[in-house]
Amino acid sequence: MKKLAAILTTALLAAAGCSDTCSTKSAPLDAAGSPTCTSISSAGATATAPLCQRCTDTNPTCQVEVVANTIQINSTLKECDSNRGCGDPSCANPRPAVSCAVPVLTPGTYTVQFIGGSGMVQYTATVGAGGNSTCSL
Repeated sequence: MKKLAAILTTALLAAAGCSDTCSTKSAPLDAAGSPTCTSISSAGATATAPLCQRCTDTNPTCQVEVVANTIQINSTLKECDSNRGCGDPSCANPRPAVSCAVPVLTPGTYTVQFIGGSGMVQYTATVGAGGNSTCSL
């Protein structure tokens, strides 16, 4: 009886997520669409990155860093042990996305780099007063 109680207690704790372990991994960009971040507002923008997220992945986040004339966008996901049995190893549908804040920039030509689990996607963007305040990678 004590053994059964111990097994049930362990199962309940696992179901509640008490023993869940999560690790951070690079998020792969779903490059199925065409990017609209080729024209970005110099006043700042919100760039949406569609991700190829597996059912084991949660909590997409991104970080934007501007180095010289390069806008680097790095996105990550959490992969948790509690989701490993979900059975779907492919991209979720509809595709999840993460919003990334692009800071105020000096007008000019920049290289946009998305660095993630799918490698690096890179293209040129024009930054100016008439650019997009929202765009998609």
